[in-house]
Amino acid sequence: MISVQLHHLTHANMRDAADELGLETAQYQELVGVFLTRTSAGIRELEAALEGGDDAAAKRTIHEIKGTALNMRLTMVAEPSVAMESVIKTAHKEQYPQRLSALKAGFDLLASEARSLGIEG
Repeated sequence: MISVQLHHLTHANMRDAADELGLETAQYQELVGVFLTRTSAGIRELEAALEGGDDAAAKRTIHEIKGTALNMRLTMVAEPSVAMESVIKTAHKEQYPQRLSALKAGFDLLASEARSLGIEG
């Protein structure tokens, strides 16, 4: 059962998320760094897939971002990922720019808060 949802990244809520996942806080912090690196690349891949009309690649990429964000309790990325996946699945292409912008904003928030805590990705 998921009880921890991180809308903001702080030492306290990273500890809570780590505890819920059965990790040490340092392990969770390391995973956040990996998530930042992979998701940054994933967002670029998603943009390229959307621009190139490759719906299958877009679906795969957003599903991976969403799943990892949900598993890590990173709500600031998970929520816009869920919305992005929904519009891709239903082919509401007119909503792609708005949803992609929201995803990037959530990711940028996470990255900024992670940097302020000494986590790089």
